[in-house]
Amino acid sequence: QEAQNQLEACGKDPNLPFCDVTVCKKDFVAASPLAIAVLTENSGMVQMLVACGASLESTYSFMAGAEQRTWTGPITHATVPSGNAALLMDLIKLKADVNAQGSNGATLA
Repeated sequence: QEAQNQLEACGKDPNLPFCDVTVCKKDFVAASPLAIAVLTENSGMVQMLVACGASLESTYSFMAGAEQRTWTGPITHATVPSGNAALLMDLIKLKADVNAQGSNGATLA
């Protein structure tokens, strides 16, 4: 609750995405703060952001494939590159939708 009060006092919204951001040496078109916390495997930050009202429906986007089309996916998909099953389980416990689809229709299930 204290962290949420601090964010609100600063007028910060934990759901405002960053645009054209680089995370872990990868360029993203957009990524929510929660998606960045997942991509960097920062479980403490994930917990704090969710406690502060970050949406578990947060997304991230990057240019993919030979045609460089924008792919957008849910935060649960952000656990895949690192293979961080523990973080995925944490997200599921927080009620993130494991069946959420990426823009290509892919799910984790």
